[in-house]
Amino acid sequence: MIFVTVGSQMPFDRLILSTDRWLRAHPSAKVVAQIGDSKLGPMAMETCRILPPKQFTALLSEAEIVVSHAGMGTIITAAEFHKPLVLLARRGSLRETRNDHQVATANRLRGKPGIFVAESESEIPDAISCALRSKAAFDSVPTSRNVMVDRLRDLIHLL
Repeated sequence: MIFVTVGSQMPFDRLILSTDRWLRAHPSAKVVAQIGDSKLGPMAMETCRILPPKQFTALLSEAEIVVSHAGMGTIITAAEFHKPLVLLARRGSLRETRNDHQVATANRLRGKPGIFVAESESEIPDAISCALRSKAAFDSVPTSRNVMVDRLRDLIHLL
């Protein structure tokens, strides 16, 4: 299962629509998306607007990969659960957020193990495919608490 999240503050239709297009081309995949206050209509994926923290954690824990905006809460949680992460930053120029802080975050994380940054929604399909292919290699890395704490520390230090 692929878990998609836009965070808790506002909708992010570019991310949801591009992931939904990918799913239509891969109908055997299962995608669950937290879409916030989006006004989008029926989609190929299962959607919910808001998730209580326990349900969010459960879905993220079950996911093969996570597709998200470049919000620190999701980035840190994906790292804690050792999940490959596809990022599409919200852009201030598109009025998806107040400035380009998510672009800066995504750029700092680009190329790090398990992080797949899409510059635009057109790159989401390739980023998802790369993240899914990387899953086997990612799973072979030890997931002890110390390794995950070190990974989180590295991610935070980079920002």
